[in-house]
Amino acid sequence: MAFTHIFRRKDLCLLAGAVFVCTILSGGYFPCAADSLRVLTVNEPPANYIDTDGNITGFSVDVAKEIQRRIGDPTPIELLPERRLLSLAENGSHIVIGISRTPGREHRYHWITKLLFKPWILYSYKDNNTHIATLDQAKEVRVGVVNGDVREEFARENGFKRIDTTNSHLSNMRKLMEGRIDLAFLEPQGVAYECSVNKLELSAFKPRLVPYASEVYIAMPRDTDLDLFRRWEEAARDMKRDGTFFAIAVTWSMRLRDKYGIESIPTADELIFTQ
Repeated sequence: MAFTHIFRRKDLCLLAGAVFVCTILSGGYFPCAADSLRVLTVNEPPANYIDTDGNITGFSVDVAKEIQRRIGDPTPIELLPERRLLSLAENGSHIVIGISRTPGREHRYHWITKLLFKPWILYSYKDNNTHIATLDQAKEVRVGVVNGDVREEFARENGFKRIDTTNSHLSNMRKLMEGRIDLAFLEPQGVAYECSVNKLELSAFKPRLVPYASEVYIAMPRDTDLDLFRRWEEAARDMKRDGTFFAIAVTWSMRLRDKYGIESIPTADELIFTQ
């Protein structure tokens, strides 16, 4: 009886081992998902945001989900405040959806795939008559940024003297309306989205300067699992090669134009937001 019991246990171990090996060979094994992997993004509509039903959605999110589907990664996408996301992103095997690629970040991340191009624009409100024609003049007035956002980093590195931080771009838009700040670092697609959703007057927000623009990526910190990086990168490359990325870009470009009046140019490599 004891021998039979041991034999059955041995069979089960062999069977489990065979399943394990087959899973690896089929591409379905995802070691980090069971341990520490997190897939993270921030609330920055319309690329990645929470919709009215409480779901995390957006162009960038749909691209990431398609990559996950291809590699068999079931990890849920989490939406976090920007400062918190950056803190986590630099400690552990995490995927970051929607991070601007800048010279200062170049060697801190593995860049999986490009998602979109966006201009950074300094906006004022319609009744603000402060004379601002140059970047040096903008550095002297009250400028709103989102805490942890790449534009906060830009403002601090480039000598802006009166930086006002908050937790969202919508909050900065309201501060402009209330006269609590003179300028805010925003982007045209985000302004159009927030105005549409919150019933604000789009024409009341005036673009004043365009100090920079960035390309936005899915990325991973440098000290992450290289095998994980290669799996994501390969799936993203295949998406762009077979036209799936372009199809997602076209779908979102049409949706954003029809629903929010946001103009964009879909390409096979990125979704381009214009000024």
